[in-house]
Amino acid sequence: MNEWRVSSTLKFATDILSTKWTAILFTGADGRLVDLVIAALSQLNAGDNTRTDYLRILQLLMRNTGYLQHMYRVDDVCRHFVRILLDPDLQANTDQQLIREMNREFGISVENRPYAL
Repeated sequence: MNEWRVSSTLKFATDILSTKWTAILFTGADGRLVDLVIAALSQLNAGDNTRTDYLRILQLLMRNTGYLQHMYRVDDVCRHFVRILLDPDLQANTDQQLIREMNREFGISVENRPYAL
């Protein structure tokens, strides 16, 4: 998939997930979206704006869908959060701040989860 397609797809998902009224379109499909985000996070590095975009989609998914009721693959999500939080690369600062915001907003603590990285 070329960069333009990825950008427009991420923009579309961001727009739909931006409110509870439009996020309802993902009802029942939020697990698939989480799968896509997890796959993307495993392949993207610090400084890649696409990784930040996927984290923002995850944030919107948590905020505007029923994700927090079932927390599908939350251990995998937290594993990626820990990896990003421990990244010493200065380019990871934006992603690290976004993860801290999600931890505060949604109470998903990664500090108490023992993960082998």
